[in-house]
Amino acid sequence: MGKLVNGYLIEENVPFPKGAGAGIAEQMRIKDSVLVETRSKANFIAAELRKLKRKGTCRKVKGGYRVWRVS
Repeated sequence: MGKLVNGYLIEENVPFPKGAGAGIAEQMRIKDSVLVETRSKANFIAAELRKLKRKGTCRKVKGGYRVWRVS
């Protein structure tokens, strides 16, 4: 249970939800790829792969940007 301060409830140990990009990066296996609409989404997924100690690469392709997990 938390404490009430100025009408707001302060809670402990509430898990922070992962974004869609983080979930995608976790599920990708070597040689998997995903097509996204924007460079920023591609960069986000590549950054999530790096956080997981995995390697990825992004390229602009017809229809958007593709991110591959390479190792």
